[in-house]
Amino acid sequence: MTTIYSSAELRQKAFWHILIAFSVLAALFFLSSGTVFYWEAWLYLAFLLVPVVWIVAYLLRQAPDLLERRMRMQEKESSQRLIIGLSALVVLAVFMIPGLDKRYGWGGRRFLPLSLLRQMLWYC
Repeated sequence: MTTIYSSAELRQKAFWHILIAFSVLAALFFLSSGTVFYWEAWLYLAFLLVPVVWIVAYLLRQAPDLLERRMRMQEKESSQRLIIGLSALVVLAVFMIPGLDKRYGWGGRRFLPLSLLRQMLWYC
């Protein structure tokens, strides 16, 4: 399969995808926590950004057609679109809960759902 975009266009498109994804994740962390002084979020974003940039750089050199296909993110089947939409909601919650925990201090108190989860994981 040939690529639709030139190498420079694909590089620019990949850069914008990474920038937008990083910005959305940062917004989820920092808006839910109510502060940018949240070192755990900065650390997590750094640990997430480094491998993403490395993988995209590798794919740009070795398999640009694969990178282009993966960046399209267009599913044809309605069931797949539904699953992706529902999983996006879960991902939003997963990135917002630590920020809310930072803001409201749930980790320091006995927050019932988290306590139950800890208990279940402890006994497994």
